[in-house]
Amino acid sequence: MGTKTITPRTNNDGQIGSSSKYWDKGFFNTLHVNDLHTASSSTLSANGISVTANAGILFEGSNADEFETVVTAVNPTADRAILLPDASGVVSLSDTTYSAGTLLDLSTTTFNVDLTEAAAATIAAGDNIIFLDGGASGTHSKGSINDVATLFAGTAASTGLSASSGVLSVTDLHPVGVDGSSGDILADGGNGTIVNHGTISIDGSATNGQMIAIDASAVSTGNAIKITDSTYERASGHIELNITDTATSTTNRGGNGIMKVQYIRPNTSPVAAGQSLTSIGTEIRMDDNATNVGTSEIIGLDVHCDFANTSGTTTAVGVLTRVGGSDNNYDIKMINDADDSEFAAIYVYDGGALGISTASDDSTGNIDIIADGNITLTSGNDHHNYTSIKRRKMSVTSSTDHDHDGDVVYFGAADGSVSQGDICYLGKDGSNNATWFRAQANAESTSTSLLAICLGTDPATDGMLLRGMVTLDHNTSDNNFGDPVYLSDTSAGDADMTAPADNNEVVRVIGYKMGNDDEIWFCPDNTWVVVTA
Repeated sequence: MGTKTITPRTNNDGQIGSSSKYWDKGFFNTLHVNDLHTASSSTLSANGISVTANAGILFEGSNADEFETVVTAVNPTADRAILLPDASGVVSLSDTTYSAGTLLDLSTTTFNVDLTEAAAATIAAGDNIIFLDGGASGTHSKGSINDVATLFAGTAASTGLSASSGVLSVTDLHPVGVDGSSGDILADGGNGTIVNHGTISIDGSATNGQMIAIDASAVSTGNAIKITDSTYERASGHIELNITDTATSTTNRGGNGIMKVQYIRPNTSPVAAGQSLTSIGTEIRMDDNATNVGTSEIIGLDVHCDFANTSGTTTAVGVLTRVGGSDNNYDIKMINDADDSEFAAIYVYDGGALGISTASDDSTGNIDIIADGNITLTSGNDHHNYTSIKRRKMSVTSSTDHDHDGDVVYFGAADGSVSQGDICYLGKDGSNNATWFRAQANAESTSTSLLAICLGTDPATDGMLLRGMVTLDHNTSDNNFGDPVYLSDTSAGDADMTAPADNNEVVRVIGYKMGNDDEIWFCPDNTWVVVTA
């Protein structure tokens, strides 16, 4: 028959079949139509369908009405291929939103999820994550963060980990090979393994900077470093700085000290009016609250500086203070533990002058200097230098013989007859050596010289009282307070309440009675009277 061609009279003119009358079958190698319609119960089979216009493929759906679904293609810039998976299901669109409870088969479908527009949030205990459930035919499931943490923790006996409310914690490192003692420090063994140390060893090969640097700026309470010890069995102390100085150069030789404490308050942070601030560089507090039976001693600060023999000039300073600002500052301030308003202070001000002062709210800030040896006050050698005592208190001595309080000279030797408590005059022996003899008012030669009371057996060692309070070792009567006391004319070395009256005897007042136990104020008069009878 050959090829037959059916051609419409004009373009877009002509029709095969109608909307109500369909051909049963049609077979074409190539079919070009503007619109192709099939019956609702029919199918269209073709090795390939080429849509050359923008109208696309139109799907009427189950009902022939005014609504259709059109599949069109964006104008391609290259050959493209869209593959449908070998599976049954619903094809998802890029803007499809799935409601709660909708399951997605992740085993056969790949999703490219763009989370750049998702709102940021913090994962917390109780939140869930989506995961591929390998035990449920590849479907997806949700699981809580708490369950994930528990999964990672595993069995504590094997991993040393535990999980609580989604938080992983290390509870025991023994299962992973760390076998240390209580309080050991963990470190990298150098090959990525964890090792334990009872002590810390720090490589000091660095020539500058700090080997340990701690920034405690955020600590408002508590401590940057704290050492706790319930036994205090530390012969070498809790912190030991053992420095051996082998350098011979004076460069960088401890200018800031072996231990340095530096505190700075910048001018931009002044203490506000009405506020009070106390800043302490180093606080040492030691309290012994035990009921001790034996001997207990606590020492807040023990400083020991020592030099070996050397040909150079060496100076050891136990405590060096340098307090600036004004003369109202104290180098050392000692406070009464029961009352902070009561204190004693030592300070250095202009010219290197030393001040010692006390303060109290009830005028009890006394200064007591007690020594079992000598106390020496020495001023400069220049005649302009002096020792000034504004007010000197002398107390009436006790009832004990020879008790005294006053001016004492350590000078000369004692005549063989002199004993403690004797009133003596100063003379000389046959070799013109200064010698103290017992005084007596029966002659001018034994009563008109410098008088003093012997305080022992050796004047150069025990001293001679020139003036002051003293308790005599012989009777001077009672109830005679303030009466003059005379040098005795009858007993060498004694005093008497009755003035001498015989010819050529000397009347010399040596003091005044201060009590009924022979206490007197000893102050020998520089004038005397020789009796003429």
